[in-house]
Amino acid sequence: FFFVALLSNYRQISLALPLLAGQAMGVLYSASSVVVIAGESNAVNLTDGIDGLASGLFAIAAVGLGATLASPRYSSPGLALMCWSMAGAACGFLAHNGNPAKIFMGDTGSLALGAFLASTAVGTGCVVPFLLLTMVFNLEMLSVMLQVGYYKWTRARCGEGRRIFKMAPFHHHLEQCNWSEGGIVLAFYASGICLLAGNFFLPL
Repeated sequence: FFFVALLSNYRQISLALPLLAGQAMGVLYSASSVVVIAGESNAVNLTDGIDGLASGLFAIAAVGLGATLASPRYSSPGLALMCWSMAGAACGFLAHNGNPAKIFMGDTGSLALGAFLASTAVGTGCVVPFLLLTMVFNLEMLSVMLQVGYYKWTRARCGEGRRIFKMAPFHHHLEQCNWSEGGIVLAFYASGICLLAGNFFLPL
């Protein structure tokens, strides 16, 4: 995060998000950035449960984030190039991580990829495009939170834990519904590409 912050600057963030012009809001933004980075790291990590899923979705999100940063509003060609380079690296990794995977990303890789996306977004102020581009990751994390929360609530209320999904995260629920791994990956990729296309129509 601090590396990205050095490449950008606070003035650029305050221009992108005018509400942060005040000192108090700046402190709040810094504190919430920690939550965003930690949350997105875990979101990508939770998505990394099927061969090629997390790496492909990361590449799509990184391409969109790079395009956003290259736009005149953010004017960060260096960070845009970094995003595209990371997307290219993810595609190269995907050649060996696709089903059946020969190389696995693991927690080290997935946590780092999520932190990269989040720190780039909060370091430049392009939070809204980031949230759109990473929606698939975030919905995967939300499915886990709902599953765990509902299970604990029903266990405390009814004496027996109940589940919303057959299994969490959501891609495992689809597996339990007899979806093939390839079908799940393609469906998630299609969702990511739709979000990428929608990002180009954002006024931000």
